[in-house]
Amino acid sequence: MSTWHPLPGVSRAFSGRGIGCRPTVSIFGHRRLKRAAVENSDLVTAVSRVTRRRLLGWANLDPHRVRVLPNTVRDVFAPGIASPAYRRRLGLRGGPVLLTVGRLASTERSKGHEPIFTILPALRVQFPDLVYVIAGDGDDRERLEARARKLGLGQETVRFLGYVPDEELPDLYRLADLFVMPSATEGFGIVYLEAAACGLRVLGGVGDGSNDAIQDDRVGATVDPDDPKALLRAIETGLSNGRVDPAAIEAYRRPHFARLARLVLTGLMEAPSQRRLP
Repeated sequence: MSTWHPLPGVSRAFSGRGIGCRPTVSIFGHRRLKRAAVENSDLVTAVSRVTRRRLLGWANLDPHRVRVLPNTVRDVFAPGIASPAYRRRLGLRGGPVLLTVGRLASTERSKGHEPIFTILPALRVQFPDLVYVIAGDGDDRERLEARARKLGLGQETVRFLGYVPDEELPDLYRLADLFVMPSATEGFGIVYLEAAACGLRVLGGVGDGSNDAIQDDRVGATVDPDDPKALLRAIETGLSNGRVDPAAIEAYRRPHFARLARLVLTGLMEAPSQRRLP
């Protein structure tokens, strides 16, 4: 979250890109200072409609001063040939690969790892060599590893990679068959765009900000992570639907984002000054 001076005559603008779906926790440390910055801004941008609604419920803002400006995806994330050498390095066989990329934090236990654990035995009946790859690290990794072991899921079924450098992420996305993160609390989920930009179909959770990243079935689908049967069907469907049409995420590339940002700021310059609500 930051304030900046984008154009002459604009006293303050504010980006709500750090605002998730739980605005009362640590992400809003120094809440009074951040609330004051938000409420005194001429314009506030939010990465998704969910984030916008949460922000309006937290701050004293005229809704007209809050605009949705979705995340954008870097050009390094693009379709390409999966690297056999990278697959060998990770020790992955030829079976389908489910992939989740994200921080494994005890404060973010709603990304959908455990619901996927519960349906893996059923999935492996249909796909005996299927493996669920989890990229990312954090203070909740040990608990998740223990949970997988308790469910009888060995390394041949669930693979924890730990931290993956940014430069390796495109290769990781390209070797996978389906990106799965049926989260309940994403503010947006840039990883959905990164995966889709590499041609990987994605599966997110209903009811959170991922709906703005997964807007149509060319990119993927959303599902209730608390419904095991629906989750199983969604993964089966996702694995059968093939790769993503690159045109489906062009709206999230930087040229489009820059045009949208200019339109938002031009509208701000041309509009009369908005006063804070009493």
